[in-house]
Amino acid sequence: MDGHGDVVKGVIKDPATVNISSKLKTLMNIAARVQQSGRSVTPDDIEAARKQGATDKEIHDAVLIAATFCLFKCIWCCWPDYIK
Repeated sequence: MDGHGDVVKGVIKDPATVNISSKLKTLMNIAARVQQSGRSVTPDDIEAARKQGATDKEIHDAVLIAATFCLFKCIWCCWPDYIK
């Protein structure tokens, strides 16, 4: 990570207060809502990201990446122990 370890630790601890751009914070908020449920993402979340300069592609990528990680976690947790 070459010096970015503190940023990563800060994002894990409290993404709202870590020193990252407002755009990235809004995208991470969307990703966190996807983690709860895709239906948790509201039009206000999308609008907040757009106001911070996020493009539709960046919003889409944040949603897909978060959903993919949720899928991997679900598969790993449900996978039989003898295969792990």
